[in-house]
Amino acid sequence: MHITISNIIILCALQTLGLLVILSQRKFKSPSNNILKLILISLLIYYAYYYLFLGEVELYQYIPLFLSFTIASPPIIYFYCISVMKGKAPSFRTIYPHLILPLYSLVWSYFVLEYGSLDLQDFTLKASMAILGLLHLIYPLFVIFKLSNIYQLKGVERFRVFKYNKEKTVMMKLFIIMMLIHSVLLNLRTILFIFESQSWYTLEILNIVFLLVLSYLIAYSIITIPTGVHTSGKKIGITGFKSYEKSGLSQEKAHTIATKLNKLCIEDKVFLDSDMNLQKMSSLINEPPHQVTETLNRLLGQRFSEYLNNFRVEEFKNLLKQPIYQKYSILALGMEVGFNSKATFNAAFKKFTQQTPSEYKAALTKQTQAK
Repeated sequence: MHITISNIIILCALQTLGLLVILSQRKFKSPSNNILKLILISLLIYYAYYYLFLGEVELYQYIPLFLSFTIASPPIIYFYCISVMKGKAPSFRTIYPHLILPLYSLVWSYFVLEYGSLDLQDFTLKASMAILGLLHLIYPLFVIFKLSNIYQLKGVERFRVFKYNKEKTVMMKLFIIMMLIHSVLLNLRTILFIFESQSWYTLEILNIVFLLVLSYLIAYSIITIPTGVHTSGKKIGITGFKSYEKSGLSQEKAHTIATKLNKLCIEDKVFLDSDMNLQKMSSLINEPPHQVTETLNRLLGQRFSEYLNNFRVEEFKNLLKQPIYQKYSILALGMEVGFNSKATFNAAFKKFTQQTPSEYKAALTKQTQAK
């Protein structure tokens, strides 16, 4: 059977419908998943648009209005990330400023199509494309900076924020990476279209391929890492300051403690000490152990052991790439980064990467040899 673009679009639309059915189950009922369903519905609209109209009508008759719809996509993904962080849907007061631009674009595009000259239509089309590419760059940065502020990360460390609480940030990380890649594609499309409008069809095909890949990756993440999809049983988000009764720990104090803890692990690498425990770490930052525990639980959403082991797993992955450590056995390298038993090492590595250390090393070796 000859496979066409139309066939692929139908298959991916069916896959997206299947994901919507899965997320409609009661156990997946949560604010963040409601927005995730909205993202999937927007993908279906993309597929319907491409299936029905690509190459069928004049460019200027449908592209501006469709671009007005696509301009709403980055804010929707942003709202999803915020809902995952906070464990609740964003308020209308938070939402409406982000909807002004899409609504304005929709009204303006309709006005231009009805009453504008061909030159104004051409300008509107190119301006909408440029704005869309810019939004796909700005909104991921919004998410990264908002999440890194909660974790009290500064400088370049902000862009490594997704290594914290990886189990719960998997879907957020997927969307952010894909948005940044999409930004490159959209800006390339804008530049080429400004100078060569005949390239539009080819660039639209590339955009379809991108959306198909995104749809597949969402499905893959939901199926292989179900803990990354927040279920109705999770009452708080990735992070946020959960209220405890009769606690003397303020949110400002928790942020201060988190900054101190991050400094110890990022700069001083105290996690390499296999004997590092809550008491020792608390004394290093001169803070009460119970407040350190509260900070990790209430602000970062992790237990003390998870917090340390997260850094140890990342350090193991970094060392594994260095030639000087190639002679080390996997277990020896695990001990080198602070683990004190094979069982703890394997369990932690599996939790944070969804792979065993051996599987990760084999995949890395295969990737290196392929280069």
